[in-house]
Amino acid sequence: MIEAKLIGERSAGMTAVQIYNTEELVWSHYYFSEGCGESGYKEGLRQAFDDMKDCKNYTEYDGNDLDESGDPIDYYGDDQEFLALSFCNKTWKIENNNLDGQTSDFIKYNLDRLPEEIINLYKFYNDL
Repeated sequence: MIEAKLIGERSAGMTAVQIYNTEELVWSHYYFSEGCGESGYKEGLRQAFDDMKDCKNYTEYDGNDLDESGDPIDYYGDDQEFLALSFCNKTWKIENNNLDGQTSDFIKYNLDRLPEEIINLYKFYNDL
């Protein structure tokens, strides 16, 4: 089973996608690690969505962040990171109601592509 996870940071300063094959981390990418402008930011968050939604094809992806041993870097490791959303078997799931910062922007820039329950939670927390 291939599953993609959107990792956020409590300080609102990180967006990462991690892809798992069963329980094994097989691909990870930290978006905006080198910064970006506004248009690049929106494009990057839409790319993160695409990477999650098409996660079964992760072996064709560029940008796998690897450690010194050649293994994907696990960005979900300390108290500052949280699991925000996951995608598996064509289903999106809210993993944490902490939908602010870059996680909120991820939803905002993908409103046209996310399921209604995620959009409604986003609207609730953002008083829309």
